[in-house]
Amino acid sequence: MRTKTILLMLAPAMLSSAAIADIPVLHQTVQLSTAPVPLEDLYNRGRAYETGEGAAQDFFRAAVVYRSAAEQGHAQAQVSLGYLYEQGAGVVQDLAEAERWYRRAAQQGNAIGQYNLGLMYRFGKGMERDEAQAYGWFRKAAEGGDTDAQAQLGLSLMQGAGTERNIDEAVTWLRLAEAANQPLGRTMLANLYLLGEGVPQDKVQARTLLEKAVGQGQPYAQYLLAACLEDGCGQPPDEQAALRLFEQAEANGQTQSGIHLQRLYLDGVAGPAKAQAAQARLAQAEQDGDQARFVRMAEHYLQLRKPAQAEALLRRALALSGRQAGAVPRLDETICVLLAKSLDRQWRFTDARPYLERALALARQADGVTPLQLQERLLGVGENYFQQARFAEAEPLYREALLLAEQAPGDGDEELLTALGAMSSLYVQSEQLPQAEAMLQRQLALLATRQNDHDPDLRQTLGRMAAVASLRGDFSQAETLARRMLALDERRPEPRREYIVASLNELASVYQLQGRFDEAEAAFRRAIDMQAAVKPDDRNLLPVLWNNLGALYNDMGRYREAQVLCARTLATREAMLEPGHVDLAFSLLELGTALAGQGAHAQARPHLERALKLREQHLDANHSQVASALHELGSLYLAQGNTAAAEPLLERALAIRTKLMLPTHPRLRATRARLAALHRQTGRKDA
Repeated sequence: MRTKTILLMLAPAMLSSAAIADIPVLHQTVQLSTAPVPLEDLYNRGRAYETGEGAAQDFFRAAVVYRSAAEQGHAQAQVSLGYLYEQGAGVVQDLAEAERWYRRAAQQGNAIGQYNLGLMYRFGKGMERDEAQAYGWFRKAAEGGDTDAQAQLGLSLMQGAGTERNIDEAVTWLRLAEAANQPLGRTMLANLYLLGEGVPQDKVQARTLLEKAVGQGQPYAQYLLAACLEDGCGQPPDEQAALRLFEQAEANGQTQSGIHLQRLYLDGVAGPAKAQAAQARLAQAEQDGDQARFVRMAEHYLQLRKPAQAEALLRRALALSGRQAGAVPRLDETICVLLAKSLDRQWRFTDARPYLERALALARQADGVTPLQLQERLLGVGENYFQQARFAEAEPLYREALLLAEQAPGDGDEELLTALGAMSSLYVQSEQLPQAEAMLQRQLALLATRQNDHDPDLRQTLGRMAAVASLRGDFSQAETLARRMLALDERRPEPRREYIVASLNELASVYQLQGRFDEAEAAFRRAIDMQAAVKPDDRNLLPVLWNNLGALYNDMGRYREAQVLCARTLATREAMLEPGHVDLAFSLLELGTALAGQGAHAQARPHLERALKLREQHLDANHSQVASALHELGSLYLAQGNTAAAEPLLERALAIRTKLMLPTHPRLRATRARLAALHRQTGRKDA
């Protein structure tokens, strides 16, 4: 038998309460008597009056009977009397009196009293909010087997409310609650599956749990499931079903549903009338100069991977600058950053740069801006340059960001690692290898203090070290690092697909350079299958993997298969990237190589010439990617018998590779072999 107040909650900002009673049905009529009555019988009489089951419902008489049993120490009667005082049923509402009776029951070890007292502390009902006290009482009740308390305890541990955050222990308690069909525990466990925190990310399992919790009427589950349906969560989105659930969730107090509903109305999912009303609200916001409304909507569109819609809203918000009533500090800066992000996600890096530069300028001028906020803006502009392979322009911005992180007071390891990571990535990509190694060693030293093999920063650092070793031709070291990175990714408590895919790609590339083609193909194919299974329409990582497999097939002489893959990659990238983007050169080069390998020299030549032109425009003259383009175009000219055009290209490729690579590197040896063939053709056997 239990009487308790259940508060279904997700975060302190959105808590609602409801009463739940789980009691046996009493069939006999119960009347008050002046004769001594056993405490349990007194309690049962009170329940009958409270519920109207076995007696006419009468909260006043229930309170009288409960008090009689409670004053004699009956713990469940104390809980029930406290509940009547909390609700103001049959007595004048008195939260202090409710707390007193809950506490008396709790101190006797009654789990329901402990749970209810924990709720009063959590929500500050009749007292100051005290999450530490709430946590303590929830733990006592949970350890006593109370499933609602187990859910609340899991939530406390998940949020770090009143205790140190501990996701692993939170999962343990939430699993116990979920196994007992407790709706809040089920909902919060589903939330962890969505996030991939404490459990492997599994959106299918999350949806299954949420559907059960929605069937139990859990409001936050309604919101989360609606968000899953809106986003898709690994399946095609169902916006009509999402709309219905968001409306239910909002009616049940989940106010965060509002932004989702505005978006669905705006996009016409609820029909033309609501779409027109949503447009009218935006027009009114524009007239009022309300930038914040546009920003909130744009952020939601970005979360849904709809950058074009976000861009349109942010441009309207930016046009309102200076017109909003009561200027919001640094809002223009935020708008510029979000607008740049929406453009970046459309691969329009050139268009994004002015907004990032403006955000940086605003941050430099702002009062009260912290060094770490400024660092974030510097890294944003630097990343934009980096994406366009404008390494020389990115470097001073990264250096300033690194200096700010180094000078930051207190524990600034996260910011320092971020800045070091940006610098090492830049040096690896621009092939300034001594500088890259210096930054990577600093990263390793910082990471060693964490003693966490599952740290994402560690696997990223190992990946860059493997890339440096591969560039030099130290394949044994590169393979060791790539294998370690893959092992760490596969052994993570919550394995992440994108990490494993990246590690497989790195390992396959090392195999390829060693001529271990079968192993390379198996690793590339595993990475492609893993990525395609989750994101079959991926326009970012999948084209990289296709192109890399195509490059492997070129090395193996399987030119027709390489042509199919690289042509597919080039079409995808040309639809996605700006016309002069340097990444197009990867696909152009491998497609040209595949065509040349089949003797289609006239078709291959424009692809190879365009690849070289893009790389010379964007990269340092001594970059290995420039050398690759020089080598392939020189080889084509040589195959056509045009030794005069071939020789200077191959000589330049050899000079770059000799400076960068160990003498045993296969790319360096390949260029030497091409030049030797050219010299034989031109009768210069000594050369």
